[in-house]
Amino acid sequence: MKIRRAILNFIHLKYFKNLLNRNPIILSGLLKFLGIFNYSSRETKLQNSLLRFCGAKIGKNVRIAPNCFIFRPKNLKIEDNVIINDNNTFMAWNKITIKKNSFTSVNVIFVAGTHNVEDFSDVSENQEIIVGAGTWIGANCTIQGGAQIGCGSIVGTGAVVLGKKYDDFYILAGVPAKLLKKRKVAEKIYQPIIYNKKELLKNV
Repeated sequence: MKIRRAILNFIHLKYFKNLLNRNPIILSGLLKFLGIFNYSSRETKLQNSLLRFCGAKIGKNVRIAPNCFIFRPKNLKIEDNVIINDNNTFMAWNKITIKKNSFTSVNVIFVAGTHNVEDFSDVSENQEIIVGAGTWIGANCTIQGGAQIGCGSIVGTGAVVLGKKYDDFYILAGVPAKLLKKRKVAEKIYQPIIYNKKELLKNV
């Protein structure tokens, strides 16, 4: 009987995990509920635990605003010291990685998937999104599938980042996003999190 009960419990948990991965509305509702208890916290431990249960890889000292919309959290990886602000959307048909010490402002959309323009069939390759360490993404930006943003970059408000690779320490802006200039990064960086340049470049 104990074995049977354990198997049933496992099946129910697996079903619930799959449900949360397929239904972002339910997941969003749970994240908002948990946010009642720690919205102003620097680290949203309850939300992070729920997302880990769903299969997401969440690092240490991570803050995820409770009113985010996340589809397929099992494809989401957020490293240490990352801040995800209000109303961010993650459509993770493919993998989305936000590397350490990064920051997103409000209303940022990540769309890790697209269609062929000829016949509207799914495009399965080259749709992973990677946001490099120490990157700052401004409000109302859209990050398209295949985008690889280099470390220490800044994405200006309202930019649309296309599915291609961008070098480290770029300042990007516009629709589509283009290089404005290269950053000259100080040894100590204060925003959004205080850290040293050497730390940023270590194990990137």
